[in-house]
Amino acid sequence: MLDRLFSQQEELQFENWTVKVRRRAFRRKLSIYLKDSQFIYVNANRTLSSKQILIFLEQKRTWIIKGLKNLEIIESQIPQVNFVEGELIPVNGSPCSLKLAPTVLRKSFGSLIENQLALHFPIKKYQAGLCPRDIKEGLQIYYRTQHERELQTKARAWEAKIGVRAAQFKLRNQKSRWGSCNRRRVISLNYRLWGAPEFVRDYILIHELCHIQHMNHSPKFWDLVESHCPNYQAAEQWLNDHGRSLDFLI
Repeated sequence: MLDRLFSQQEELQFENWTVKVRRRAFRRKLSIYLKDSQFIYVNANRTLSSKQILIFLEQKRTWIIKGLKNLEIIESQIPQVNFVEGELIPVNGSPCSLKLAPTVLRKSFGSLIENQLALHFPIKKYQAGLCPRDIKEGLQIYYRTQHERELQTKARAWEAKIGVRAAQFKLRNQKSRWGSCNRRRVISLNYRLWGAPEFVRDYILIHELCHIQHMNHSPKFWDLVESHCPNYQAAEQWLNDHGRSLDFLI
């Protein structure tokens, strides 16, 4: 509520790009951030003129162009998924053919038999016709549910091995992070990792649990990671090579 009262939004044009400006009454610094290749995003104070913002953008022009080009490359690596029956969907690091089916249950769920992933939808919804958004949401539910089940078993086991205890685990669909751990020992994991091989999910879980002991990436931290996950570099390499293939569920 307060955020709406004290913020305003507008659009400017900078060369060929649309600039989305968000103004806040109490903001001190002008900042630019890029989250896709379509727009430039700016946070500014209400009193700052549009001319001043454009001058600032001109000063950062080289950085902006480089950043937008990098985002274009990243976006081109995201697979084009149409969310239709028969498509190949990554599950545990392997492509699985997508099948759609009705269920008498009230909620949708997924089931995996060999290399076929079946998404089951309530009969009325299934008979009314499923749109790509329905299928995408069904896949998100499946990924999250399966990851949660695995986590319930593995989290406590790895906590005991490492000698730490997380205060809470959260499964999220983060755009740019596979996991995080804050000083309150709350660990967030990206449920899109259900599309990755199991050893990759194990690594991310171990990585974040090790942060409970070392809230940094010091040599001691990496020694602890390696002692519990000797193949962590292979997991990182998999994410570097294939991580973008899981971004279709963002």
